[in-house]
Amino acid sequence: MFVRLQADSKSDLIFSVFSLSGMKILSKENFEIIRGENTIKINLTSLNLGIYLYSVRNNKLVFTGKLVKTE
Repeated sequence: MFVRLQADSKSDLIFSVFSLSGMKILSKENFEIIRGENTIKINLTSLNLGIYLYSVRNNKLVFTGKLVKTE
């Protein structure tokens, strides 16, 4: 999976995946991004097919969304 982000400044990110019940299933830390557009690659092969929630956060902001793994 690829996640594209626009950043105002250089930052470190944490990407986390949660089950629909809120249990953290996967967490990848220390993604360094630079100012401007960034693309990070997340390996989701350990996840079963299904629907998950994810968060991308740094020291200032948190972005959340829904993820559907079909393959």
